[in-house]
Amino acid sequence: MKRFVFVFWGVMDLLYLIHFVGFNFVNGRVPILSDLASFRDLNQPLALAGVFIGLSIALTLSVAISAFLFLSGHEVVRKVAFAQAPLRLLLATPSLTFISWLVPGAGSGGPALGIVLLISSEALKIRSLQWVRHCGSKAPSLIGAQSEDLGVSPDPEGLTPIASRVRYGQRREVGRRHS
Repeated sequence: MKRFVFVFWGVMDLLYLIHFVGFNFVNGRVPILSDLASFRDLNQPLALAGVFIGLSIALTLSVAISAFLFLSGHEVVRKVAFAQAPLRLLLATPSLTFISWLVPGAGSGGPALGIVLLISSEALKIRSLQWVRHCGSKAPSLIGAQSEDLGVSPDPEGLTPIASRVRYGQRREVGRRHS
């Protein structure tokens, strides 16, 4: 399950990056550099605009990092994803990338629907990452996966993983916290 969750969020990050780069190229812009150039032309207070441009660039770069980490199965990706959540909320960039494609401008629901979908997207991501952390399974890498990472190492006694844990006293009871 952890593998599925990591791959899902990695693909969502990749879709965001593909959309970001593709949108810029289609409009004759160079990603990030064009954003910095347009920053100079703003008629807004430079300090506030600079903060938002900086946060936007930081989010885009962190999405590239988290896409790699999710698809590689690195556990540190949780910290990156948790750090991204406030930026995504502030910049209205949902983790479920397709939300902004399916509901541009939040459609007939107006901004309220967009805000609900944005918050729901981030809550789902954070909760799913917390949930798989408590599952206890290892997140195998799609990049250079080894057989032991995928849980296919041979068991000399022919026992299933659950039977092995029970036999060797490693059984955990459901619903109880262990210290």
